[in-house]
Amino acid sequence: MPHVATSPLASEPHYRVFASWQFPEFTIPYRGRWWYAGAVAIGGGLFALALLHGGYLFAFLLILFAIIYVLHHFHEPLPVQFSLTDLGIVVGNRFYTYTDIEKFWIIYQPPETKNLYVELKSLFHPHFTIPLEKENPLRIREYMRRYVAEDLEQDQEPLVDTLTRLLKI
Repeated sequence: MPHVATSPLASEPHYRVFASWQFPEFTIPYRGRWWYAGAVAIGGGLFALALLHGGYLFAFLLILFAIIYVLHHFHEPLPVQFSLTDLGIVVGNRFYTYTDIEKFWIIYQPPETKNLYVELKSLFHPHFTIPLEKENPLRIREYMRRYVAEDLEQDQEPLVDTLTRLLKI
């Protein structure tokens, strides 16, 4: 049942919420002992090759990547609020009108992939992924199609998402 909420847009005081849910800002995949051993072996090998061939900038970037990874590893994902409204979508504290959205598609292949993909018209923020969590994908699709074109040619998750999931990074 839609409800009225305060809009993040100053010019629009209210909007009706069709669906709303939370999802973690990122997922933490299970990584066993062998994954960490392999990551250290590959990283160490690349670091040694970089030093051996005089690639000091690459070696520095590997160290920087390792530091960022370790710091990120201790950061718990924050919950992100998502809402479908009659004026647009709300992702966290960002509001996107339907006119800002080029197209959308849903990839629903449980349990691995249950995502809503939204492609913006902006060159600087081309698309983002919204995990559907326990939402009904048919219901979300039906609502989105009222306002935005659906990309029916997309039938698999983007390659970057697939590699991220498979490599557990």
